[in-house]
Amino acid sequence: TRYLPGSCVPLVKVGHGGTLDPFAEGVLVIGVGAGCKMLEVFLKGWKEYTAVAALGTATDTLDLTGRITERSTVYPSVLSSAALESVLAMFRGHIKQPPPMFSAVRHDGERLHVLARAGVHVSRPAPPV
Repeated sequence: TRYLPGSCVPLVKVGHGGTLDPFAEGVLVIGVGAGCKMLEVFLKGWKEYTAVAALGTATDTLDLTGRITERSTVYPSVLSSAALESVLAMFRGHIKQPPPMFSAVRHDGERLHVLARAGVHVSRPAPPV
């Protein structure tokens, strides 16, 4: 057992199975000690996401903090549940998706969002998600 330097308090490994997205809300699963190894098992379960979106608007950061880069008109007459479901179907199941430049994923030890804010764009592999 390792201890906190200069004390008899044991060091305990702690990990989280959540997102680094500052706008995410919900439950953050935390593993303590041997529980860190169990995080992978817990996170394989079924998940449900709720989102609020501004249809017809794109930003350079892919979130609400970015500069608007594109606007288009969304016509309610063509926007239906069926139309949304057909688009969402492309994101369900086993797909490969590269991480956005504005993410916490690391490239050569540096977080992508740090590189992106410095104007550096790097190629990213598309891992299964």
